[in-house]
Amino acid sequence: MRTFRRTGIAAGLMLGVSVHALNAFASEPTIPPQPATFPAEGKIHYVARDSILEFKALPEYHEPDWVTEKYVKTGKLPPVKDRLPKEPLVFKTANMPDGIGVYGDTMRHVIGGRPEGWN
Repeated sequence: MRTFRRTGIAAGLMLGVSVHALNAFASEPTIPPQPATFPAEGKIHYVARDSILEFKALPEYHEPDWVTEKYVKTGKLPPVKDRLPKEPLVFKTANMPDGIGVYGDTMRHVIGGRPEGWN
């Protein structure tokens, strides 16, 4: 009984797969339509990774005043220079047309290519 049941299940599965395979083989390849023109579309400007970021030590580091008051001065955290690695990851500002942004603001994009107008 089990062999008959397994054979039936296997035949059903093979039939189901073969129908989809024949359907995919019988369809003609489609050609995607030309994309519509978008007048506000900017030109893609590829930038090398080494012109976006680097690992280096900075002369000084900053943290919010509330962190200094609440955690560093009470001894719950070491000073910021002791919490960071010797050479932290630093983003270069040459590829930031809008500037570096506001300290503590939302960082909306963290890869090389970013939408225009976002920090």
